[in-house]
Amino acid sequence: MKSSSFNAVWLQYVLIAGLIVIVSGIVGIFVLSQQILKSKAVSTDHYGIDAELAQEQIVRLQYIERVLAENKSEVEKASLIVANITQYEYQDQVINDITSYAAQNGLDILGFDFGAKPGVTTNATPPLPGGTTQKRTTVTVRLDNNISYISFLKFLQSIESNVTKMQLTGISLQPSSIDPNLILGPVIELEVYLK
Repeated sequence: MKSSSFNAVWLQYVLIAGLIVIVSGIVGIFVLSQQILKSKAVSTDHYGIDAELAQEQIVRLQYIERVLAENKSEVEKASLIVANITQYEYQDQVINDITSYAAQNGLDILGFDFGAKPGVTTNATPPLPGGTTQKRTTVTVRLDNNISYISFLKFLQSIESNVTKMQLTGISLQPSSIDPNLILGPVIELEVYLK
């Protein structure tokens, strides 16, 4: 009898130990699966946030594209603010601009001097936003003798009211001894901003 009771007690302990192991296993599996689900939820949230940010970026780019399309004339005008340095095209552009201003005011140009190397900054140029400096070069324009002072002033005003790609930096003039309303061979110096 003792051996059968010993077996029943022993079996009872084995069953209790088995139940403890099974409950511990269930709790362990539950905790592990909960952690896996949490990590999957976090990664899913990250993907959702990335998708929202990408959508916001697309909306911003579409808005910028629409604004640029609506303001096409301003964009084109802004591209004319500086002369083009490639293959010295800026020289042709400056010559055409200055010649047309002179013709509008009845003046004759004797010559242009593009003495400065293109793209060399002539003075301390204030940096643009972003830390870059604006490239510029100096151009000297020589005008014919005996030109009207009023026409010369209108010519200078035409240059100054240009789309800011040229700026006067120096003027040398001498009045005529015969007629004080005439100027003898004025020379103007310009800074041309390059891109």
